[in-house]
Amino acid sequence: MKKIAVALALAGTLAGCVVVWGRGYEVEAETSEWITIKYDTHFASLDEVQQVAEASCGTHGKRAIMRGQDKSIWQLTTADFDCVPK
Repeated sequence: MKKIAVALALAGTLAGCVVVWGRGYEVEAETSEWITIKYDTHFASLDEVQQVAEASCGTHGKRAIMRGQDKSIWQLTTADFDCVPK
């Protein structure tokens, strides 16, 4: 019973990200040189995050190249993209 309660609490915490962000990802920070996006892989795909990065870099006449990803203990993934000339 205790395991079920813990699992439900964890599921509620993860689902809370969507409630707060209104979608499966959040742009953490962005400049004309790079963009960092935090996302929940249960609610947003890497393709969706890549499109957000492409759109952001595109406003500066650049394209997005992924620099790397990191997954937190909360199972949220942070993806870093560089904006490079087309």
